[in-house]
Amino acid sequence: PQDYVMARRWYEQAAAQGDYLAQFKLGRLYSLGRGIGMDFVHAARWYQKSSLQGYAAAQLSLGDLYSAGSGVAQNYEMSRHWYREALRNGEVDAGIRLSAMYANGEGVRKDAARAYMWKKWRKCKQ
Repeated sequence: PQDYVMARRWYEQAAAQGDYLAQFKLGRLYSLGRGIGMDFVHAARWYQKSSLQGYAAAQLSLGDLYSAGSGVAQNYEMSRHWYREALRNGEVDAGIRLSAMYANGEGVRKDAARAYMWKKWRKCKQ
């Protein structure tokens, strides 16, 4: 049966040894509050560790936290940085996030052409 508490214990052991996937999974447990209380500060910490090892899903998630200001100070520049890193590492959904930033003027000057470019770029990479 599904057991988030036990999963957390195993992820913690692997994450402490530097396993990027376990670090990401711990971040996910904290951000969703599964097996532990919801804690975006801890989620950001684990996503950061995994992101620095180049894991695209963690980079996308960390970009989302910076965009929303969840667990970290809201910082669109950092959000954009992590979205670009995620794209570089193959996470095509980061293109949609970048597109939205330019479409809505979130931390950047509103720019419909760039919004379209990022949205189109995502579709080309799928």
